[in-house]
Amino acid sequence: AALNSELGIFRTPTGADLAGTEAVSVKGALEPAMKGIYSIRTANDIVLYVKNSKDAKADAALKELVGTVIEAAGTHLLGSRDITVTAVNGKALE
Repeated sequence: AALNSELGIFRTPTGADLAGTEAVSVKGALEPAMKGIYSIRTANDIVLYVKNSKDAKADAALKELVGTVIEAAGTHLLGSRDITVTAVNGKALE
């Protein structure tokens, strides 16, 4: 059930516009920025990439949390492994 829930980010609803975005919430270990891009590794070893890693607000919120488990909320392009983070652990990026 947990794996199925995590894989839900990759499902595209029937008739969905593949260029569309949807809200997403993911929980996992925040990994260091490789080539400037942070990643989030879920409990089931699914890796998602923080698309807005180089944004000053996102970087400031994330760099202190590397190596911890976070809950990130934001949006993603349907079927993509990239997410645009707008909140971390319930707090909006400032």
